[in-house]
Amino acid sequence: MGIEGKFFGRAARARFIAAGVGAALFVLLSGCGGGSANFRYRLAMTVEIDGIVKSASSIVNVYYYWGDSVEASGARGFSNIKGVAPVIELGQGNGWLVAALNVNYVEYARRKRALDAACPQPKTAAEFGQVFAETPEQLERLSSGKRDLPANLLPAFIWFPAGASYKQGQQICPEEFSRVIGANFRLRSASVEVARDAPVLTRLEIKAPWLDEIRVDQGERHIQFGDGFEVGRQSQLETDNKD
Repeated sequence: MGIEGKFFGRAARARFIAAGVGAALFVLLSGCGGGSANFRYRLAMTVEIDGIVKSASSIVNVYYYWGDSVEASGARGFSNIKGVAPVIELGQGNGWLVAALNVNYVEYARRKRALDAACPQPKTAAEFGQVFAETPEQLERLSSGKRDLPANLLPAFIWFPAGASYKQGQQICPEEFSRVIGANFRLRSASVEVARDAPVLTRLEIKAPWLDEIRVDQGERHIQFGDGFEVGRQSQLETDNKD
């Protein structure tokens, strides 16, 4: 399931379609011709629960590439994402929170309608570079820098209840945190930091029953986002099926 949105700011006049963590289609209106660019960064989040601050981060690598074919809207291309999502164990029976690499847009729209929520549409891991630059080429040239993600450029968050199956996981936005997780729970920040030479993991190194279960159930299978929400391991949590 795809969704269309702006890609890397107005100056680049670009549009982005997220078609999954492994293949996100973007249309670059500022020109045509083939090319590629690589951007590696640290995705981090910090939360506060009952006055206790907890943080987690992970390294994500995005490889952008585009060809010479030109349609009415511009030059077509793709992105390939490798890495794992940041995961925080909230403790005291509060479960786990994940800053997901990809978004189930059907579930986002369903919850937004059902709850009359004002949550901005979440973004995928291929889009967070917008806080730094307007094109993939500009991202590749970055050697350092750290930026907080604004409210309109946050990931989708997945909450796994303590002691429950991964099938009970919920994709939620920060506006829902206090209702779903607990009255004294909030997101303090989410950020992206350039990490050109950092090693990239493609399999989470945490121990959690829900993670063991989803690995057995899904393996390398990609979940097709549809009407019924199910967390997608290979698209939202870890990318160990990538070469």
